[in-house]
Amino acid sequence: MSNTENMEKVMHIQFWGDVNSIIRGSVDLDIVTICYNLKKFLPLVASAGIKDGTTANNGVTFYNFKEDLIKNRILNKILNLKAFTFSHLIGIIKAERPEILHFHNRHNLADAIVGKLPYNPKIVCHYHRYFSTVPMPRTCDLFLAVSNSVKDSIVCKTGTTKIFKAIDNPLSYEVIKLGKEILGKEREEKENKVPLFMYPGGYQQHKGFNDLIKAVEILNTKGVKFRLYLAGPNLEGYIPPFNNIENLGLLPPADYLRKLEESVALVLPSLMEPFGLAIIEAMHLKKLVIATCSGGSGEYLNSENSIVVNPNDPVNLSIGLMEAITCVKGKSKEKQEKGFRVSKKFLPETVVTQLETLYTQLINNTI
Repeated sequence: MSNTENMEKVMHIQFWGDVNSIIRGSVDLDIVTICYNLKKFLPLVASAGIKDGTTANNGVTFYNFKEDLIKNRILNKILNLKAFTFSHLIGIIKAERPEILHFHNRHNLADAIVGKLPYNPKIVCHYHRYFSTVPMPRTCDLFLAVSNSVKDSIVCKTGTTKIFKAIDNPLSYEVIKLGKEILGKEREEKENKVPLFMYPGGYQQHKGFNDLIKAVEILNTKGVKFRLYLAGPNLEGYIPPFNNIENLGLLPPADYLRKLEESVALVLPSLMEPFGLAIIEAMHLKKLVIATCSGGSGEYLNSENSIVVNPNDPVNLSIGLMEAITCVKGKSKEKQEKGFRVSKKFLPETVVTQLETLYTQLINNTI
């Protein structure tokens, strides 16, 4: 970046994890990828880390802030006063004075934060999932959602008439790096190799975990030979019921992608997928995808670029897995190539340019 002193600042705020950690979730990857690709704005990140500290990487400054846990326990857990307990974050914002604060979660705290600042930054609230009760802070200037499906759901629930845009999650820099490394090489294909699937949704029922285990049981009963990786959150301590399932747990993104590369296909039978970054990543690595078209994933998935299965339907899912196992190479390759072309729509340079346009319009009051 050049002339950074004259650039307006945007601070991305993440309450549910340390963006600079080795283990990163999809929201963390989204934040990092956006910040690494911003050209017109100076990116800052503030996230809830275990330790205080400031680091810099690729032109991005990462701040860790901590909640006042004693204050939170007394005022909120015991007295239920709903007190604000993030004074450290306020100090970081006051020191940097970013023109834009971009909230990725805990949107309900935006009003309290703005009320404690000596200036009036523009506020962006970014929704990465569906909500039963939607936090809609009055100070927000721009609402974003990761898909039209999430946006429409929130608008329907709240009846808001405020400015609301859908903006895709970008492919992470790590999957793009791996893609460049492996896609130019000829993949080794062994005739008698047992098919290996990757499930990235963790121990989460809304990601179709139980349906997948039931589908595995159906195929095992029929004597079908295959293996399955389980990856993602909440899998610690889970013992798979079948020998052909391996629990990988929550992996660093690079390790997860390496395991995905070992697999013949990704399977994600979500009941309702807000966006589906794992699906896009698999498509970019030219992996066959077995997934539902419910929610945001239905905006780019179809039977031409993937094997589409029904949500909450283990029998149909087992049929989809069997189709992938027996898929004629030509048919599989065609789906993979079409999926790869879809994934290119989510390259960072495309998505982040759209976001920067919104930032600029926000600053200039032209949105």
